[in-house]
Amino acid sequence: MARALLLLALVACARSQELFEGDIAATAEQVLLSYGDAAEAVAMQLPHEAAAQGLIRDRRWLWPDGIMPYTIGDFTASRSATILAAIDEMNEAFEGALTLRERTTEKAYVQISGDTAGCWATIGYNGAKSTVNVGGACADHKDVVQHELLHVAGIWHEQSRPDRDDYIRIIEENIQDGKASNFLKRSSSSVDSRGFVYDYKSVMHYYAKAFSKNGKPTIESLTPGETIGGDRMTSNDIAQVIALYRDTRATETPTGVPTGTPTGAPTGTPITVP
Repeated sequence: MARALLLLALVACARSQELFEGDIAATAEQVLLSYGDAAEAVAMQLPHEAAAQGLIRDRRWLWPDGIMPYTIGDFTASRSATILAAIDEMNEAFEGALTLRERTTEKAYVQISGDTAGCWATIGYNGAKSTVNVGGACADHKDVVQHELLHVAGIWHEQSRPDRDDYIRIIEENIQDGKASNFLKRSSSSVDSRGFVYDYKSVMHYYAKAFSKNGKPTIESLTPGETIGGDRMTSNDIAQVIALYRDTRATETPTGVPTGTPTGAPTGTPITVP
C-alpha cells in the first residue's frame, strides 16, 4: 500500500510539472513505467504491454535515426562555449550512434536554455520540444550540461538501477525531508541495463551527499574505498549510449544505427528530474 501511494504521489508530481529525482522532467507514464510494474500500470489504467517494456526498453523514447536537433538560448559567450564544447565531446564520443546537431526545421528538438534557476531536463524523445535547463552556474560545467543532455537522450540516474542494492546503500535517515522519492530504484521488469556493470563514477550518478540534510552521506558504496559520482562521462557512460541507440548489449559489438521514426511517441505533460 505504501509503495502504491508513493507511486500515485509521483504520478501526481509529474502531472503538475514538478521535478523528479531532482533534475528530471518526465511524463506520468514515464514515471510509472520506470518505477512501477505491470500490475501497477493496470491499476493506473496504463497499457500492460508498455509496463512490461519500460523506458530503456521502449524505443519510442529514443531519438529517431539517432539524431537530436538542438537550439541554444541566450547565454554569455563563455557559457555558450562550454555548452558547445560539451556537445562536441559527446558527438565525438558516440561515434555516430547518437548525433547532436543544430536544429533547422525539425518539430522535435532540444531547447537548451537558462531561463530558470537550476539544472534539469525532460527525459527522452517526446515527438515535440524537449528542454534542457542549465541556469546560472550550471552552464559553467561541461559535465552538468552532458548530464542533462543524457537525460534527454533517454538515460536515467545510475543509482536508480534495479540492481543498485548490490552496490550501494541508501541512508534514509540523512535524506532531506520530502526528498526520499529521489532515491527510488527502477523496476527490474521495466528497465534493462543491457549488461553494463554498475558505474560508481558515472556522470549520471548522484554524489555521496546528494540531498543530505545534515552533511552526512545519503549514499554509501558497498565496495570499500569506491568514490561515488563523477565529473565527466566515463567509458561506460559512452558505451551505454552507443549500445542503446544501436540496440546492442555490453557483450556485443555495436554496428549500424537504427533507422525510422518510432511509432506512438509518448505524450503528456512533462515533469522534471535532477
